[in-house]
Amino acid sequence: MTSLARAASPLNPPILGDFNSITPQSWGARGAKLAVNPSAITINLNAPENQHKFYHAPPNKPHYRLAHSQLDFLDDVLIIEGGGNYQKGYIYASTEITPNDWFFSRHFYQDPVMPGALGVEAILQAMQVYALELDLGKSFKSPRFGQVLNHQITWKYRGQITPENRKMFLEVHISSIEFDNEQIKIIGDASLWKDNMRIYEINDIAIGLLEA
Repeated sequence: MTSLARAASPLNPPILGDFNSITPQSWGARGAKLAVNPSAITINLNAPENQHKFYHAPPNKPHYRLAHSQLDFLDDVLIIEGGGNYQKGYIYASTEITPNDWFFSRHFYQDPVMPGALGVEAILQAMQVYALELDLGKSFKSPRFGQVLNHQITWKYRGQITPENRKMFLEVHISSIEFDNEQIKIIGDASLWKDNMRIYEINDIAIGLLEA
């Protein structure tokens, strides 16, 4: 994996401009427009029925679920099958940020931020929701999520989520779903926002589904 970490402060305006920051109002309007798309599937992960569906795997497929507790980063997910820049699928997800979130006190001393890798984990969780909702692992007897080995991604990064932020948004444009006998690879291009600023751009982020 290739990771291009770029801190916020040293970046000059032309580089910052490449990220096309979105205001909260325009982002909210975009989310509302997506929600009325007749192909959209909206999922509140905190709803009891979705807690059961996405977090409690059937006994014969014990690994076919989302992570619990501290690795659960999303509240709401919207899926448009066949949508996005590549017409292979689109995912939009969001979560509330509070100063009491566990990771702020677990970062470096006197540096209460959300570790950058956890934003990537949130994107991977959104892709897992997509895979579970569409049952992409149905060809396996007991599917599980895993890494796609020997696969390169590009991560551009220009900011951090802090206790002052109130919302995290992300989107994924699925670019490829590759099937073979051993693994299903789900690949996409993703962005992540804190409030009104896009801080991650990740190309070719990927998850795998394989036999447990």
